[in-house]
Amino acid sequence: MLKVPRVGGAAQLRLFVDEIGFARACKVLAVHENTMRRWLREETPVPAAPLQALYWLTSWGFADACSEAHWSHQFLLGKIRELEAAANWRAPAAWQAANDRDYRAAGVVVLQLIQN
Repeated sequence: MLKVPRVGGAAQLRLFVDEIGFARACKVLAVHENTMRRWLREETPVPAAPLQALYWLTSWGFADACSEAHWSHQFLLGKIRELEAAANWRAPAAWQAANDRDYRAAGVVVLQLIQN
C-alpha cells in the first residue's frame, strides 16, 4: 500500500514545479498562478495536499509507485506459492508410511539415488 510521502516546504515545491512545469502544476492543482508564485516565494506556507499531489506526478513518485507495485507483487507470489504447496500436500494414507518412496510432504525434497 502506498504511503503518504514525506514532503514539505517551498524547496520541494520548486523541485516538483521544475520537473513538471509551472503551467501544468497550476492546472493540476487548480490554483491561480499568483497563488503558486506566493508559495514559491515563501510568502505563504505551502499546504501539504498540493505537495503530495505533485509528488506523485514527478519521477520520484513514479519510482516509488513502481517499487511498491514490484514488492507487493513479490509478496503475493510468495503467498500463492505457500497456498499451492498447502493445497498439493497429501497426508499419508493408513497403509502408507512417511518413509515410503512415493510419499511427498510439503517442502521436502526427495532424493532418488540411481543404483547401477
